[in-house]
Formats: sequence, structure tokens, C-alpha cells
Amino acid sequence: MEQCLKLLGEKFLASTANGDLFFDAKLKDTLHHLEKFCEQLASGWDLGGEEFADNRFCELAVNYFRLRLRLLSLWTGDGDYVLSPSDKKFVQKEYRKMFPRRPDGRGPSLEFRPLEIPSLGWLREGAARTCFRLVQLTMTSLIEVCVLRELDFFEIENLGMGSGRLELYRQRGYSASGSASEQEAAQFWMELAASLLANAVAIERSQMRGERRRARQVPAIRNE
Repeated sequence: MEQCLKLLGEKFLASTANGDLFFDAKLKDTLHHLEKFCEQLASGWDLGGEEFADNRFCELAVNYFRLRLRLLSLWTGDGDYVLSPSDKKFVQKEYRKMFPRRPDGRGPSLEFRPLEIPSLGWLREGAARTCFRLVQLTMTSLIEVCVLRELDFFEIENLGMGSGRLELYRQRGYSASGSASEQEAAQFWMELAASLLANAVAIERSQMRGERRRARQVPAIRNE
């Protein structure tokens, strides 16, 4: 996830949206929380059990997906997946959830937001369908990049595993808070998120290399 966030930072700086102070602040905020979490894991700090670590990972992953889709909605590079108008509205709504309100209630604040003790709130907030739509949009965009870029090293079928189950959760969510189905949905979401993060590193690196190669070729062609 740390590599994904840093690559997202590179794409942000190279985009026409690089003046967005809110995006930059929340990207750094998320990276800070992730680095602290990694330090806790590496030091053997008592996190209170595996459930704590799983939920913290998912909280941070939700924010990464929100940021990645937000940048995609603001700036689409050559070979990127283009979000539909309805998806853009959804992404904007999710993006706003990342910011605390100003003390006077007028709009979002750049204030740093400390993380609380993690729980399944990341899944319950706004209903489970929201979280599953975030991973579905991310999956679709990554697959489209592979197709458009003709990235033959990438096994698309691995990314699409469980797509039927994903659609079911996206439409129905889970039955009740604290139920076995909620725990099952959370475990499935976490596994899918981890797979998307691992694939995103390879895909985005390949995409950025291709963009840099084309940028170097353009002046050469003009000089011929």
C-alpha cells in the first residue's frame, strides 16, 4: 500500500490537478498513518489482536481507493479508464468523507485527522455497498488499463476472481451488524483489496514507464 500511495503521489504531481491542496494534504495524511501502522507492526507493538490490524489495513485501503479514483475523475491520462458521470458523483461523495468539517460548518477542513481505534466502521459507514463499489470501480479501471495498454504480463483473470461475489455484495451488502455474513463480507473485501493493491503497483509502474517513454519519443520525432 505504501508503494501504491507513493506512485499515486507521482501521478498527482505529473497531473494537471497538482495544485489541489486538499488532495495533497489527504494523500500525505494517509501515508503518515500508514507509515505509523507499519512501524507498529515491525516493532511488535501490541495492536490488540489480528482484528485490529485487519481493520486498520482496511481503513487505510478505503482511503487509497478514494484518492486513486478521485485523481482519475479529475485527470485522465492517455490509456486511463474514463469514469462515467454517475461514477464521478459517487467518487466525489466518497472523497468528501475523508475531510472533517470546519468548526463553523462551512465546507471541508485541511485539519489533520487522527485515527481512532479501528473497527468494522470502514465497512458499515454508508452501507457495505459503498465499500464494494469502491473496489469494483478500482478493479474495472485496472483491467481497462491492462487492455488499453496491452499489458500481457498481467493475468486479468486473477484480478477478476470472485467478481460475481463482489457484485452480490455491492448490490445487497450484508445482513446485520456483527453477524457472520458481515465478518465474511469484511474478509472477502480485505482479500480483494490486498489483491488490487498488489496489482496496482505493477500496472501503474508500467503505465508511468510508458508515458515517460512516449514523452521522450515526441521531441525525437519532431527533430527528425
